[in-house]
Amino acid sequence: MKDPVRIVITGAAGQIAYLLMHPLCNGDIFGKDQTIILHLFNTTRRMTALQGLIMEIVDSNYPLLKNIISTDSEQIAFQDVDFAIFLGSVPRKDATHRKELLNDNVKIFQSQGIALDKFAKKTVKVLVVSNPANTNCYILARCAPSIPRENFTCLTHLDHNRARTQIASRLQVLPDTIKNIIIWGNHSSTVFPDVHFATVSIDNRKTSVYEAVQNDNWLRDDFIAAVRKRGGDIIAARKLTSSISVAKAIVDHLKSWWYGTNENEWISMGVISDGSYGVEKGLVFSYPVQIKNGKISIVQNLKLDNWSIEMIDKTHKELIEEKHDALQKIHLIMTTNLVKLQTIEQLSPLVLRVLGCNPSPMTLQGTNTYLIGKGRNRLLLDAGQGVPAYVDELKNTMKKNNIGLQAILITHWHPDHIYGIKDVLKLIDKPDLPVFKRKLFEMPDLKKLQTYGMPDNPDEVANFTFINNGTEQFNIETAGAHLKAIHTPGHTTDHLCFWLEEEQALFSGDTILGQGTTEFEDLYDYLNSLRLILKMSPKRIYPGHGPVVENPQQTLEHYISHRQQRNNQILDALKQSNDGLDPNEITKIVYTDLSEGLFHAACHNVCNHLQMLEKENLVCFNDQNKKWSLRVNSS
Repeated sequence: MKDPVRIVITGAAGQIAYLLMHPLCNGDIFGKDQTIILHLFNTTRRMTALQGLIMEIVDSNYPLLKNIISTDSEQIAFQDVDFAIFLGSVPRKDATHRKELLNDNVKIFQSQGIALDKFAKKTVKVLVVSNPANTNCYILARCAPSIPRENFTCLTHLDHNRARTQIASRLQVLPDTIKNIIIWGNHSSTVFPDVHFATVSIDNRKTSVYEAVQNDNWLRDDFIAAVRKRGGDIIAARKLTSSISVAKAIVDHLKSWWYGTNENEWISMGVISDGSYGVEKGLVFSYPVQIKNGKISIVQNLKLDNWSIEMIDKTHKELIEEKHDALQKIHLIMTTNLVKLQTIEQLSPLVLRVLGCNPSPMTLQGTNTYLIGKGRNRLLLDAGQGVPAYVDELKNTMKKNNIGLQAILITHWHPDHIYGIKDVLKLIDKPDLPVFKRKLFEMPDLKKLQTYGMPDNPDEVANFTFINNGTEQFNIETAGAHLKAIHTPGHTTDHLCFWLEEEQALFSGDTILGQGTTEFEDLYDYLNSLRLILKMSPKRIYPGHGPVVENPQQTLEHYISHRQQRNNQILDALKQSNDGLDPNEITKIVYTDLSEGLFHAACHNVCNHLQMLEKENLVCFNDQNKKWSLRVNSS
């Protein structure tokens, strides 16, 4: 027997999962020698029903089934899984509008995508079944950036089977005599079942479906309508969604992925578009695919007539609209789902956070500043952006706790960390209070300084006492706390983190955030800084923005993995281009779902990735056309 594969099924208490259990546990999908471990996930209120399913599975005595894990925890559900089958969602009802269904499911797939990214194996193979399947899969992939794009699929084999059924009924043949039907686009009322390349065997003679049917009007009208309406017709008749046919289509999809497709034959799958047939890159679009050794390849160079192109364009446009609707919903969730932080909060006996009162898409809830120590005079780490509300909060906090300041420590030159220095010094009426910062030996780009509204030299914002950490150690003590400065370039060249010895904790500035990921000036240096921090094994991290990081190792590993994934995406984009690409073009390919306001920051990150890849001799820049290409020996 082979070592077990772990399979998570969401919505496991539902009817489709119930029907899927026997083929999964009986070896009908992965083979009679492949053992499995099931992770069955459902909402808390459905756990009793899930236990009933488990009782039935156990009573069936499947020898290939080594264990069953039932849970309502996303972490337990996705931990180390090899396959993820997404059945759980808000169900479609007879009168449910598709857009309503999408809005209801965005939050589910955003949350599960984040969990998938954190806990599943990076080789996990993903199948999204619940509708709207294409866009649910898109959301899932967007929220799991460290998992290869080719590992995400959605179910359109159901449409494939329905199309075969309609043709088989028309020609009075068995469905398995029909090969190479194509399902293009969205699993919706715009789906395009295409038989232009399909064949059928009649009396042991292979012929094209078009020739066998001999009725273009039926193929263009009634046939397509029957496939598109089939799900709705079933709901109208049963008052329930399709179940048996969906379970069978899942089996077909997984078997093809596991064993591969026959030579010169293809099936239909929703996969992440690489731009084939003019479809926007990044969309989850149903294509004809062939599979070999687990690798899915889109069938290329099919000659399409104008009518087929129009049909594909309609379903393509619908998916673009769904994508925009989903991104709007995700943006709304993100802005409302940032962890709520108290303006003033005692985080530990030694650390008191005062929020900078400057929330924005880039600063999240605002810049975190920290009062550190136990005594009368304490250390202030970072000074905010100079927002009057912050100065008031800091004043009230210091008065309430009867504390003053011993010194100010600055993590880096960005304005949301240093512009408040003068206001703080004025507040405490100590213009000569020491303000420690690492010196900028290379000035940032002038355009960037102008964007931030900074002077030509940020080191002149205040009368800094400069730390030259690297050639000499900088340590500072206050009552109850010992801090050590650590040079962590990458986000900026002057960036410092501070190690709090008593707590084995790190003040990370903007190298690590409490939510999301950060931008950087030099990716090569940034990754080295992350690896340095990883070796230090901090027990907790106090970030420059967002909540305290209580799982530092997992967060650091995620940051490193995320950046490596971006490198791979950029290299993949360059592989598709003969003439090279400029940073704007690469950004549009890699960040397919980016809001306009964040495009500049994303393009900046892409440039940094390119510079790192150039240092590693993987890419090169063409001075003539101002574009980047793969080095000849890097492919």
